[in-house]
Amino acid sequence: MRFVAHHLEELFTEHKIKKIDAVIPSHVHDDHICGIPYLQKHLGVECWTIKQMAPILENPARWSSTPCCYHEPIRIDRRFSDGEEFTWEEYRFRIYHVPGQTEFHSVIAVAIDDTKVAFTGDNIFEQPVATWGSHTETDPIQTQVFRNSFQLSMHKKCKEVMNKILPERVCPGHGETFYFDKLKTNEYSDYIDQKETLFRELSPEPAEQYSDLFWARLLPYQSVVKSGKEQEFTLLVRNNFGKAKEFRAELLAPKEWKIVKGSGRIRLSSGSSGEIIMTIKAPTNPANGIFRQLVTAEIHIDSIPQGPVAEALVRVKRP
Repeated sequence: MRFVAHHLEELFTEHKIKKIDAVIPSHVHDDHICGIPYLQKHLGVECWTIKQMAPILENPARWSSTPCCYHEPIRIDRRFSDGEEFTWEEYRFRIYHVPGQTEFHSVIAVAIDDTKVAFTGDNIFEQPVATWGSHTETDPIQTQVFRNSFQLSMHKKCKEVMNKILPERVCPGHGETFYFDKLKTNEYSDYIDQKETLFRELSPEPAEQYSDLFWARLLPYQSVVKSGKEQEFTLLVRNNFGKAKEFRAELLAPKEWKIVKGSGRIRLSSGSSGEIIMTIKAPTNPANGIFRQLVTAEIHIDSIPQGPVAEALVRVKRP
């Protein structure tokens, strides 16, 4: 379901809501954030978010290699650190960076009427496993989409947070709330552990590298540059290997584009990340009137070529 303005009237009249102070998106997918610009423009609503999500919400064109980004930038009024506690009216919340269904995801924990509640977005849902008469037995599952950016360590973080907050009720991003307890938390943890085991059995080594589709990401993914002007790109790289590696990148641009700073290298320790800055200059008059072009970064890891695995789209603004 996507946001439609007339649902606000129902919220105000049937549920007696007088004012919306702030909205806290669970994650960056468009079905969860597409109404925020409307709320900010027409109702003066603030947007609060964990700091790992803020860059994507503020500048979606830059990060649009991430699936399901909403195209309209969102103003961020308050940024939270991972695990930060904050208060709204009589409620004390704690927000965590929990990269599950997508890398850019959070979970919010709060006690409501003496019940520990977790707002889990699209991370956790119930999976039916057996039915007896009118009763259906369910197990909690952790959603995953490789294209949303996934590392094995991310779902370990999800497991750690859920074991820390131990909710008694889960409010998912879709569907009804459902009961949760220590047993459900254990089942959820087992699900993540079993899934990692299967991934490792199916994947070449290191599984951390081959399950990470965004070990290299070129930013901005979409950009507009004036003809004859320069465009800077940032290549983000993650070392998923068990030891230090050298990453070398070369920017591959269309023929008429001038390479200003076309390559770079960085040495990363195991599990760390870094960036390489490269710059190109747009042509004054692109050949054949083609003003939108593909730019790629060819990457070598310890001198072993990986191919042009990161890409971006750049459009030349006509004079």
